[in-house]
Amino acid sequence: MKRAIACMIMALMASCVRTDTEAANRAVKEFQQNFPDATGSTCAATDTDGDGYCSCTIFRGKEVPLQVQCGCEKFCIWNCAVGCKYVEAVKVLGR
Repeated sequence: MKRAIACMIMALMASCVRTDTEAANRAVKEFQQNFPDATGSTCAATDTDGDGYCSCTIFRGKEVPLQVQCGCEKFCIWNCAVGCKYVEAVKVLGR
């Protein structure tokens, strides 16, 4: 009995890190409505750092594409990653 409960808990925990690309794509489509010049968007197929968010790009005509992170957890019980958030800009400095 204890082994069965332990297996169920491990299965639930493992499922929290699986990626649901469709969830990220739905979230980015909703988020891009905040930008009237948005022409499309795309999301990565995996959550590379395991934080529950996938990297997404919103294309905005001639503007520089906007980088966001959108929730892509396949199944989660608590503290789930939902919606989209801005990615902090990284400035690359020359020598």
